[in-house]
Amino acid sequence: MLRATLRSLFARKFRLVLSALAIVLGVGFVTGTFILTDTLNRTFNNLFSDIERNTSVQVRSASNLSGGGADQSNGVSGGSGKPVPASVLETVRTTPGVAEAVGTVQSFTVLYERAAPGTAKPRLLSNENAPPIGVAYSNAPTLSPLHLASGAEPARPDEIVIDQATFADKKLRLGQPVTVQTVTGLHDARVVGTFTFGTSNNLAGATLVAFAPQSAQQLLGQPGQYTSISVAAASGVSQEELRDRIVAKLPPGIEARTGKQIIKENADNLAKGLGSFSTFLSAFGYIALFVGAFIISNTFSMLIGQRVRELALLRAIGASRRQVRRSVMTEAVAVGLVGSTIGLGFGFLVAVLLKALLGAIGFELPAGGVVFSARTVVFAYLIGTITTVLAALGPARRAARVPPVAAMRDVELTPTGSLRRRALIGGATLVVGAALILVGLSSSGNTALAMVGLGAAAVFLGVATLSPLISRPVLRVIGAPFAAVFGTVGRLSGQNARRSPRRTSSTAAALMIGLALVSAFSVFGTSIKTSIRDLFGESLKADYIVTGTGFAQQPFSPNVAADLRKVPGVAAVSQLRFTQVDIDGQRHALQAFNSDGLTDVLNLQRDAGRLDLTGENMLVSSKVLKDSHLQVGQTVTVRWNETGDRPFTIVGTYEQNQLAGDYLVPLTAFDANVSEKLDSVVLVKAADSGALPAVRDAINRVLTPLPNLKVRTQQEFVSDNAKQIDTILNLVTLLLTFAIIIATFGIINTLLLSVIERRREIGLLRAVGLKRGQTSVMVLLEAVMIAIYGGVLGLGVGSFFGWALTSAFIRSSEFGSFHYPLGQLIGLLVVSAVLGVLAAIVPAWRASRTNVLQAIATA
Repeated sequence: MLRATLRSLFARKFRLVLSALAIVLGVGFVTGTFILTDTLNRTFNNLFSDIERNTSVQVRSASNLSGGGADQSNGVSGGSGKPVPASVLETVRTTPGVAEAVGTVQSFTVLYERAAPGTAKPRLLSNENAPPIGVAYSNAPTLSPLHLASGAEPARPDEIVIDQATFADKKLRLGQPVTVQTVTGLHDARVVGTFTFGTSNNLAGATLVAFAPQSAQQLLGQPGQYTSISVAAASGVSQEELRDRIVAKLPPGIEARTGKQIIKENADNLAKGLGSFSTFLSAFGYIALFVGAFIISNTFSMLIGQRVRELALLRAIGASRRQVRRSVMTEAVAVGLVGSTIGLGFGFLVAVLLKALLGAIGFELPAGGVVFSARTVVFAYLIGTITTVLAALGPARRAARVPPVAAMRDVELTPTGSLRRRALIGGATLVVGAALILVGLSSSGNTALAMVGLGAAAVFLGVATLSPLISRPVLRVIGAPFAAVFGTVGRLSGQNARRSPRRTSSTAAALMIGLALVSAFSVFGTSIKTSIRDLFGESLKADYIVTGTGFAQQPFSPNVAADLRKVPGVAAVSQLRFTQVDIDGQRHALQAFNSDGLTDVLNLQRDAGRLDLTGENMLVSSKVLKDSHLQVGQTVTVRWNETGDRPFTIVGTYEQNQLAGDYLVPLTAFDANVSEKLDSVVLVKAADSGALPAVRDAINRVLTPLPNLKVRTQQEFVSDNAKQIDTILNLVTLLLTFAIIIATFGIINTLLLSVIERRREIGLLRAVGLKRGQTSVMVLLEAVMIAIYGGVLGLGVGSFFGWALTSAFIRSSEFGSFHYPLGQLIGLLVVSAVLGVLAAIVPAWRASRTNVLQAIATA
């Protein structure tokens, strides 16, 4: 029986390849995600371990926020830990067991090419998509991660060294004059050398600038202070023992952690940062596998239907039902193994391409090979094979029911389950899936994500189960125009599409999934973009908005706002900063504005109390009062990272405002509790609307020496934010295209097998006068009808998903409204028809090449 199975399998190599392709793409995307994530984890873990390999203890300020020392920065503004006084370094050095101790200084630093007076904006040398970092250069033999690669060490305030990657990428030269922007302003300098960071040429694409140790504290705004202190232990002293000795001598508010703890902390933060990214990519791989399961099931059903006589002969010569079932499952395992093997190789290519994509957007990885772990290999074979086997269970059961008498006459093995039972099962599955999605979208956390995923799968299965009940009437409507235009050929195509509702529905279901997800994100994206335009139009009064360039829009020095206040024709300038704090024990984002001119640049609508942003007052959005126990006049405790608990009084509430956020405090209070004072946004209001062009020109002159900043009008600002949403949606659509490609292969597979199955019928049609061209058109129109049917199902399900996503977003953020992109969705329906045409090219050509006499003679 095994030999018969293998012979049957290899006799149909082409069908085997078509079946395996569905698994290849799905497995490839999932394993590609694993490979990339493992590569990132190992690369950075090795980098951190290399950098900290000689650090026995790190001394730094203790974090007051929930999460402790692991949450030292929010990456935007005001999140860095409080500096450590320089006097602590001497205390540490005198601790018994300390072999070496070095104070580190790190802060915001942007690097420009120095421009000649009167010229255009200088060239930005820092990577605008990564944090700009300035540090104090250290040549400590044991502790410093910086290793001089060329040139000399910086010895004067006007000398710097930079990372080797930036030096090479920007084609700089030693001795080249540059400008650096720090929290203390603009400073002229010369590049006197380059360095490597650990074993890498830079740190994940971030531009690193190192200053002379004696001047770094002044230039980086930390006079007499260090960001942290790194300590190396003497021989024979353990990390834990040295830490305990140092802790005993430290002043309050300063903590010491072992090197092992620091390495683990860095690894945990990396894993946390990559978690969402890998989950995001993995989701598309599982979607591809889900689509592939439909195609595999459909393929095996058709193969079994075409092999009725072969299976019946096996039964007639003594094969049992169990043996027939095992034969089909053996074929499924073979298909799964082949698809998983090729998919594993494809996953490697996916990982390499994704790694290159990260590098193209500025996220350069340290040197290192691609990581191929045993877990990835095992998982690839498990998911690929199990998916195929599960998809083949139904066809295998039907194969086992083939009677031996079928060997003596033509029998079509078509599923004949009760449509009533199908309606009940499909309806129940659909309702359960919709309920899971709605509950999941109203919840939060990983459980909510799992519920949404299960709900989506259930909805797809429910629609696919119910699809055969509606396929004939819907296809009759879809096929009517084709019958009217193409006559007999159009009618034949419609009859072929309606002949097997289950087969047609299964084929269309694969396309439905991809188009449903694309249309859902189209609905969601259109709703959010339209809402953002409306919201910013209502939230802003400012004429101009100044922000950083690049996708990340890095913060910048407050000197910019000070210079803009001196611009003639400017009536008000307001600075926005934000950070993460604990408010009454809960983590929240906190915004800060200067009180003067606030209502001139923001359309802040008072809801209750008064809009008094002075002292230690706090304003909150009406959403906060609605969702919490807070009220006007109440005092709340704000726990700052650096200064600890501070009381603030809620003096008023305002209607939802995107820029103001939910919690708003005065800039003076913010600066009293945060050492790193960087602006994220500066809003400018002109005194006279008639002088707007002149004011913009003046602002541009202020920003001329600062190529990392740009000024935009309200309309430009809103448009750029909408473009960022488009970028994300385009990425999602690109990834979902894999599922649509798999679905297209499914249509090709179905049509090819259908052409083989109907070989005698096609021969008879050719014998009675159907021409080759008409035969091709017949198959092509059948594919278009199936594709449009899948598109109609996809748009219906996708519209529901889009509405659910948008509703959940509106409910959680209390902003936005639902908008239905009718034009885009009609375009998707046209795309589905085009896919049908493309999918039909090979099957149509094969059908047109059918030999009439041989086909008629086929039994």
